[in-house]
Amino acid sequence: MQVKNLILVGTLKKMCFRFYDSKILLRQNGAPSGLEKP
Repeated sequence: MQVKNLILVGTLKKMCFRFYDSKILLRQNGAPSGLEKP
């Protein structure tokens, strides 16, 4: 059970980091601020 939870948390963190990176890339590329949610 613990190993499964660790893998789950790891994948969640990876997804969050990927989402965060894509937001930063969009911001650097000058995407319209309407795409961003506060």
